[in-house]
Amino acid sequence: MVTNGEGYIQLIQYLTENLSVFEHPGPACMNDTIGEYTTDKVAESVMAVCQQHPQLSSEARFKVIRESDSVVNDLQEVLSSVWNSAPTKEQSEFLDEFISLIKNLFDSAIYAVDPIK
Repeated sequence: MVTNGEGYIQLIQYLTENLSVFEHPGPACMNDTIGEYTTDKVAESVMAVCQQHPQLSSEARFKVIRESDSVVNDLQEVLSSVWNSAPTKEQSEFLDEFISLIKNLFDSAIYAVDPIK
């Protein structure tokens, strides 16, 4: 659906090109770790996708959830050195933007399969 597509590959490349955001520690803007923050934001995005597309079958919803787990695993792999650190403001803003782009990929994939009538 998403994780095997060209758009996802480009987003991972975008992430790797912006790893400098995560290289310099700074003052944390929250108590959550980057891992917790990322996991929560991806979960929020998945819930929003499912709510915005009530026509999705249970099978399609499970596929979205499985793929979102893959996204979190990929992010954990790329950000492993800082996964358990609290994010800075800049890092949380980057993660918000990145996860919004991931959500857009899911929305686009759903529209491609089941366009609005």
